[in-house]
Amino acid sequence: MSSPRVALVTVTYNSEDVLADFLTSVSELDPVKTKLFAIDNASKDTTVDVLSTYSESRPAEIIRNSGNRGVAFGNNQGIVAALKEGFDWILLINNDTCFNAEAFHSLVREAERVGASIISPFIEAEEPPHSVWYTDAHLYLWRGAKVKHVGMGRPLSAVPRETKVVSYASTCVLLVHSSVFKNVGLMDPQFFVYGDDVDFAIRARRAGLSLWSTGSAVFFHKASSLTGEYTGPFSTRWITRNWVLACRIHCSRVQQFSALCYMTVWTLARLLVRADPISATTNRVRAFLEGLQLAVFQPPSLESWPHDEGRWAEQWDGV
Repeated sequence: MSSPRVALVTVTYNSEDVLADFLTSVSELDPVKTKLFAIDNASKDTTVDVLSTYSESRPAEIIRNSGNRGVAFGNNQGIVAALKEGFDWILLINNDTCFNAEAFHSLVREAERVGASIISPFIEAEEPPHSVWYTDAHLYLWRGAKVKHVGMGRPLSAVPRETKVVSYASTCVLLVHSSVFKNVGLMDPQFFVYGDDVDFAIRARRAGLSLWSTGSAVFFHKASSLTGEYTGPFSTRWITRNWVLACRIHCSRVQQFSALCYMTVWTLARLLVRADPISATTNRVRAFLEGLQLAVFQPPSLESWPHDEGRWAEQWDGV
């Protein structure tokens, strides 16, 4: 049996500081069986130049957007382009990650061994060194589809290197079989950034698919290197807005009531223990209200994407 073809899809936005390590990792892969699809959201630094230089000697397609259309939108552009070229697997991957070829191949082999169509490797954090960023996570609908990574910050060496079914897997590094997008649809561009993987995980599970995590492969993640700290204005707005959006889309009425209570207590508690400054709390409250007021749309399918791409491009280019 011939080895599968894997497309790597990454979305860049002013990524020049992290691209060198990422592209070094990608360059170690078999150029016959892999190809990089890089979607750039109107970077203002040298990102596109770096990608262009890389593409002169390695298989790569660079899609340049006229504005910042978000991660979910960019991932869809890469997914659709890769599917048109007949790739068997799509690896959605942040460009603030790095990995070795053996980890990449182990991830694909393990997916095929256990029959997984969606699988994440273990992901190592930059701080503290050699610690867990992701190996497993719980997704709580009664908290508004909130995700909690299991053991984040623990030594990675203390975690058994098992392969198991999980309730959520991050698109920081996520290997997805091409057939999944026909059954589940594409990423939902209304999330822009953050929460789109939560939405995708819930839709996949409700479609009868299992999500997997495997310790047979470990990738390294420079968390928050591109979007800023957790309590910064950008992250606070989009994480909170999309938390509310995911809750509205996927939670029952009872779960939504429970989530609203939880969100209120959680926000006040972070302020009281000074985990959030007043400015972050103010931004968070505004984002809660934004999430409540949003119109909700159906996520795009492969068939609807040509129309949805134009609609969402017009919306996000005006942001």
